[in-house]
Amino acid sequence: MKKPKVLLTRDDFAIVAKKYAFVEGHGLAGIAALCDDGSTKFFTDIRSPTYKQYFKIDLPDDASYETKKCAVLKAADWKFPDEFQWAETDERGDIIPGTDTDERLTKWLNSKVDDEGILEAWGGTTMSEYAPGFALMRSLSEEDIKRLDLREGNLASPGTWVPCVVSQASLEDLNEVIAGKDLPFIFVDDEGSSEM
Repeated sequence: MKKPKVLLTRDDFAIVAKKYAFVEGHGLAGIAALCDDGSTKFFTDIRSPTYKQYFKIDLPDDASYETKKCAVLKAADWKFPDEFQWAETDERGDIIPGTDTDERLTKWLNSKVDDEGILEAWGGTTMSEYAPGFALMRSLSEEDIKRLDLREGNLASPGTWVPCVVSQASLEDLNEVIAGKDLPFIFVDDEGSSEM
């Protein structure tokens, strides 16, 4: 049985679903992308992540304080105490004793992200009309990525972030590699996308 292929196009070299609809429900949000057989493929992610989900910290709540703190600092690339959002700092940026605790860190990790700057970046590669491009790139070897000149791009205007995958390879070359790997995608044109 032939598996459905997500219809892809490009818009200024950015890989995008040809036809899509925004979807939301059961705590998820994203798109439904049209496939060549008329079905849809969902590209969704958690609508309102916790800090643990956002930073992809896969540790149980009963992990040691140091283990959790090290995981957060590495994932967030934080180096200074005034960046530790679960702790309080004084006017010099030093942690106030008693606020840098396991209980506070665990509570913060399990709380919903409320920082608009962080939320703006959430889901850009997994739940927008550009998500199929990231899924395609994750499915390919480094050799194929180089051959097709796939790379991350940003379609944003100043002050915003709209991640995408771009390629200047021909549609024929893109489809040849996709077919050779039996991936569930097919480029149909270079004319841009539209909502269903």
